[in-house]
Amino acid sequence: MKTQILDLPRGKIAYWDSQGDGPAVVLVHGNSLSRRVFCRQFEGELARRLRLVAFDLPGHGDSEPPTPTSLYGIDGPSGVLVEVLRSLQLEDAVVVGFSLGGHIALRAADRLNRVPGLMIFGTPPLATLADLGKAFKDGLAYGFQGELSVEEAQAWAQSFLAPGSGVDLTPFVDQILATNPEAREGLAQEAQSGEFINEVERIQEFGRPLAVLLGEHEQLIFPGYVEGLELPTLWRGRVQRVPGAGHALHYEEPERFAALLEAFVDEVGAGASAPSGRPVP
Repeated sequence: MKTQILDLPRGKIAYWDSQGDGPAVVLVHGNSLSRRVFCRQFEGELARRLRLVAFDLPGHGDSEPPTPTSLYGIDGPSGVLVEVLRSLQLEDAVVVGFSLGGHIALRAADRLNRVPGLMIFGTPPLATLADLGKAFKDGLAYGFQGELSVEEAQAWAQSFLAPGSGVDLTPFVDQILATNPEAREGLAQEAQSGEFINEVERIQEFGRPLAVLLGEHEQLIFPGYVEGLELPTLWRGRVQRVPGAGHALHYEEPERFAALLEAFVDEVGAGASAPSGRPVP
């Protein structure tokens, strides 16, 4: 897949565009990962049936650090998501967020006026900062730590998968170690600032379908917390459990993920079905 570059106000952003024939879907990766975490979606038939776009958040993958670096955290990247959608004329695409990417999508929801629906996975919507302890299990600390050793990156990567998974950790570890440590430090600083957006209220205000996926063997999130939330526009009326998968369910169970994503896109009626040419400056 050819890497392309968007020159945005907050820096240069690297992205992939499958240029598939169907509706457009924009994929937002998680903390200390990159667009490459969606490689199995781009390598498969899904990339031909849908127009998949995945980009590297600032300071991740091949994207530049933000200017200024205070734009790390969740709020800064949420603005980048909005800029990417506008620049690629994908304001009516479905947005899919994995882990931190889901929180970024929820933070941006009030600016996604034409997006027909959101899908999140590995993302427990939080009403308050106090919900962090209710929603997440041990292992979250690495996501707020600047420098990480190889051993720490391996331990964190292991928690992305189902226990006993045979999936090779190397791609996850490589992405973690390649991420600018300031990205994780920025998340820690934002959490410590006490400033917080109620994501559950943001979902209610968004008012359009929200699909929530959860791996059967999730190691980072308490399933009961997610399934206990009152989300009035929850797709199919319940959280969608994905058998055999952990946090990175799209990577471990790409066919099940593809089936759910295609069904969601079909039901919400996403637009932007074909590449529109050059990015908007």
